[in-house]
Amino acid sequence: MSQATSIPEILKTKTQVAISNMDIESEVLEPISKTQDRVLFVLPKKGILDSTTRMNIQVLAPSANDGFFPINTGIFSTIKTATLRIGTKVIQEIEDVAHYITHSRMVRTNEQRKQVDMVLNGILDVVGQDHGNYGRLCVEDAIYDEDGINAVVPAKIRPTNSTTTSPTLSVALDDLFGPMLTGLQLPLYLIQAPVSIEIVFNRQNNVNADVGKVLCFDSGYSGSKAVSINLDSVKLLCDFLMYNDDTMRQTQNLVNSQNGMVLPFDDIALTTSNIQASTQPGTGILPSRFSVVRDIGSAGKKVKDILIISKKEGADNLLGVYKSDAHIHPERYNLRVNDRMIYPRDVSQVPRMADEVQKVLNGQLYVHNAMYSNMLNSDLLLSVDGNNVQIMTNTLEGHSQGSLVGSRHVTGIDLRNMPGGSGIDVGIKNIRYEASIQHSRNDYEARELKFFVKYQRLLQLKDGLVEISA
Repeated sequence: MSQATSIPEILKTKTQVAISNMDIESEVLEPISKTQDRVLFVLPKKGILDSTTRMNIQVLAPSANDGFFPINTGIFSTIKTATLRIGTKVIQEIEDVAHYITHSRMVRTNEQRKQVDMVLNGILDVVGQDHGNYGRLCVEDAIYDEDGINAVVPAKIRPTNSTTTSPTLSVALDDLFGPMLTGLQLPLYLIQAPVSIEIVFNRQNNVNADVGKVLCFDSGYSGSKAVSINLDSVKLLCDFLMYNDDTMRQTQNLVNSQNGMVLPFDDIALTTSNIQASTQPGTGILPSRFSVVRDIGSAGKKVKDILIISKKEGADNLLGVYKSDAHIHPERYNLRVNDRMIYPRDVSQVPRMADEVQKVLNGQLYVHNAMYSNMLNSDLLLSVDGNNVQIMTNTLEGHSQGSLVGSRHVTGIDLRNMPGGSGIDVGIKNIRYEASIQHSRNDYEARELKFFVKYQRLLQLKDGLVEISA
């Protein structure tokens, strides 16, 4: 495949340097296939697909007012896998969408979360001053009682068991396929093969083990846990961009040239692993640290960054399964790439971890320190067991908000060398994650590790045909 060409201005998502006249044609697409497991859309060969195109979804709870979305995840909890195909070629497949989006959104400002994410996605994750004025923290936009202590989820984002009253929320394509469509818009009018989007849904059946995959429930609820999707609500609200003939023809001529148009884009590869539980230590006892070494699927890829999630097994009453739990005693970690350790010393300080994540996510973390680590919640000089400072005592749907502390502890590594860099070419050996873990009385459970590897790929569009790099 030829070297990447510069992306034409009309295919970029950022503001164009030159002003061009543009028409926008909107169309509501129905899926050609739909079940409770998956839906499939086929896009028309029309103009340029706007990356902010949205998909509507309405969730039906088993009761009228007992269920609510995991508060950091919202409607994204419904989506397991999102796949973009051109013909039979998989262009991008994002696995574990709900986990990835929940934690990659941490650079969005509180204003964006309140005014956009809460309205469109049903997310309720802004943490601020305790409504009871006790100097503690709480979920800001919940509906509190007169004392400012007990709260419920706002009705406007709470699913019900009726298609009439349950809210219809939506997700954008540049969220589902963010690594690719955040900076690139697809020229559908130049692609011969059909372009399709397949969404695989998370299923929550009537078993306790499934609670938190799609919906959580209030503390007193004992009814059915089964959740369904109103398939009639699932539609793609498409915007197709049309420029003047000369502008559209310039891009067409590039596609029909000898080498065609070669577009670089980012993709995500997921590696999952586990850390076994240990026997619960006694009060005030710290066992020896132990090593965790895991290979991350990355051989042969040009890797840009890695986002690492470490979650205790099981679901939280408010967050569902979509969390990344901080250790009471922070882990120490390093990564080996091409037989070279990235850091001269293991990363062990929480501020350094947060700084690395900001580089990965290309922005400042808008997450309270109490949510990112346990350092504000644990006076380790008072007790090595930790978790002894109550900084969140309010309730939400009858559940303590204290479980939110330390629930957004994502780590990562930026391998681009500089902003906008293309990353590191990984040889025949996978990147290796090497960590030192300290268990304690209140932190000894089994964990699941998720490594989201962002790497660069190339898409060649020539004479209407598509070729894709590995």
